[in-house]
Amino acid sequence: MNYGWLSGNLEGEISESERIIDELGFSGITEPLANELLPNINTRYHSLKYYLIVCLGIKIVNDYIREKSGVEEEESAKRSEVSKSKYRKLFRVYIDYYEYWIACLHDRSKHFIGEEICVNMPPSKKPFGPRLLERNTGLIRKKGIFLTSGQSYAYDRYKTSLEFCNLILNNRLTIKGEDFVKYILESSRDSKFRWRDIYNTLKTLLDSKPEIRRQYSFTISKPMRKKIKRILIDLEYRPKDTKYNYIQEIYEQLKKRQYSPFEKGKFPKIRTHNKGANKILRAMEFFYNIANPINEIVNKLIEGKEDGNRIDNMGIEELLKPGAKWLKKLHYDRNSADIISCYDKNGAMEFIEDIYSFRADPYKVLNRMRERIGDVKNIELPFSFVRAGKEFSLNEEFEEKMRRSRKIDVNRFRLDILYDIMREIEAGI
Repeated sequence: MNYGWLSGNLEGEISESERIIDELGFSGITEPLANELLPNINTRYHSLKYYLIVCLGIKIVNDYIREKSGVEEEESAKRSEVSKSKYRKLFRVYIDYYEYWIACLHDRSKHFIGEEICVNMPPSKKPFGPRLLERNTGLIRKKGIFLTSGQSYAYDRYKTSLEFCNLILNNRLTIKGEDFVKYILESSRDSKFRWRDIYNTLKTLLDSKPEIRRQYSFTISKPMRKKIKRILIDLEYRPKDTKYNYIQEIYEQLKKRQYSPFEKGKFPKIRTHNKGANKILRAMEFFYNIANPINEIVNKLIEGKEDGNRIDNMGIEELLKPGAKWLKKLHYDRNSADIISCYDKNGAMEFIEDIYSFRADPYKVLNRMRERIGDVKNIELPFSFVRAGKEFSLNEEFEEKMRRSRKIDVNRFRLDILYDIMREIEAGI
C-alpha cells in the first residue's frame, strides 16, 4: 500500500520538483477534516487570479467546442455516452492548451503555475498553435512540453472550490458562473488592467496560428478582490443556508492576526458559533499538537544536523530530542481522538497511539516509525540503525525521494491557506 506523496489526495499537478512530503501518511486524516471545515478552498491553492483565469478558460473552451466541433455539453439524459466521452476528451485537451498559453503569456512579474516549464522550453518548441495540437492531441502532455501527469495545473487545483462556490458543474459554468464571467468582462472596462483584453486574445488562440505581440500582468483590482471574497468566503452564489456561516467567522478572526496563524508553532485559537465546527477545530488542534513533535523527529531524521551534515552517526537520543520532551507531557484527548478516528483510513491514529505508548523507549519509537514510513512510502527499509552503536543510515531510495521533495505542511488544515487568501483580498498582495 503506497499512500504517501499525496498525488491521490491533493488536487493538481505535482511535478518532480514540487512533491509534497507526507512521510507518515497523515494527510489521510488532515484532508477529510479540512474538507469538513473549509470545503471552499483546497490545499493546492495558488492565488486569487486563478479564479478569474479558470472561469474565463471554461467559457472560452466550451464556446469553442460548441461552435467548432459540434459537440455541446447537454444534460446526460439527452446525449449518448459517445458524445459525453468525446466532449470530455475535447474539454481536457483545450483546457490544458489554454493553461499552456496562460503560462506563456504572463509578464513574469509574479510566479504562475507551470511557468518554469514554459520558460525553460527550447525556442523551437514554443509556442505552438491549435493546428499542431489538433494533429496531435497528446502534444500538451508530451514530456518536456507542459504537463507531466493526468491533471492540469490550474483547472484541477481549483475545480472543487469552484464547484463548492456554485460557479461550475460538470466542466461547465453554472448560471452564477456565467454571471461571474460577465462581471469580470464588464468591470474590466474601468480597471487599469482589462480582463476583456486577455479574454479576447485567448479566444483568438483557438481560431488560428497565434501571433501574440504582448504579455499580461493579470492584475486584480480592489473591487474584483471584494467580489471574490463575497463568492469564496461569504458564499454569495451558494444556495442560501446557514450551514457554512462559520467560514466568515474564521476569516474575520484570522483577519485580526498580526502574523501567520502557525508562525509561533501553535494551533490558532479560533472558535465559532457553530458547535459542529468547534468540535472539528478542537480535533484539529489535538491532532496538530500530537502530530507535530512526531513530524519534528522525521524532519530531523531527513535533514540531519542544523550545520548541514548528514544524519549518519547521529545518536538516537539526539535524534529524538525535538519530540521527546513533548511526548512525555502529552495529554491524550480521547474525545478528539474518537472524532479523528472516523476519518482515519490508513492507520495513522493507531501509529500515533503506538508512539504515545512507546514514548519512554526511544528505540521502540524509532522502530515503529521505520515501519510506518516503510508502509507509507512502499520502501522496505527507509532507514536502519545499530542499537548498540547508536548509528543511523538512510535507505538510498528514501533519501533520494526526500531530496527531490519540498515540504508542504498538511497538518495545518488549510487555515494557513485561508490566511494567505485573506491577505491577498485585504492587501492585494
